[in-house]
Amino acid sequence: MLTKMRKEGSSPESNYQDGQWNLVHLKFLTDFMEETGLTTASVAELLGISRQAVYYWFKKDDVKISVIYKLFEVYGYKIEFDLIKERTSEGEPAKVEMQVQRKQKTGKRLEFLASALKRYNIYREDISPKMGIGNTTIYYWLSHDDVFISYIYKLAELAGLKVTIRITPNND
Repeated sequence: MLTKMRKEGSSPESNYQDGQWNLVHLKFLTDFMEETGLTTASVAELLGISRQAVYYWFKKDDVKISVIYKLFEVYGYKIEFDLIKERTSEGEPAKVEMQVQRKQKTGKRLEFLASALKRYNIYREDISPKMGIGNTTIYYWLSHDDVFISYIYKLAELAGLKVTIRITPNND
């Protein structure tokens, strides 16, 4: 197996142990690489970057979302992110995840983030201090249509949301 979850409190510098990457934010990427037979070298070649750059992503367990979109597009796949609320009711035997089909209106990578902020009434000025970022940072992400993956996970956790990732072959 290529990946396993990093234990709580472990250092990002120790992401590679026992021949495996211990990832949280990029686990979906290493799982995809394992399923498709991609290697670090082939990912680097597809993107025209060095293998060291790819290793750095895994060492830091982080990369900009624009790089992820580019990799999947170049490899012939479509990747979609969303932030959803996990719904549970007292005494019910099952957890319900509701994922409504949403069409990207703007074609932007971070449309899912803007939509979640609006849908769940998450105000940038409320969540920014909890994330340890400035009040204009989320605006910057949205206007530049890019963010490090770790911030998506951090925002989701603070807002009580779950990050969902859908990967499908690009049949266009």
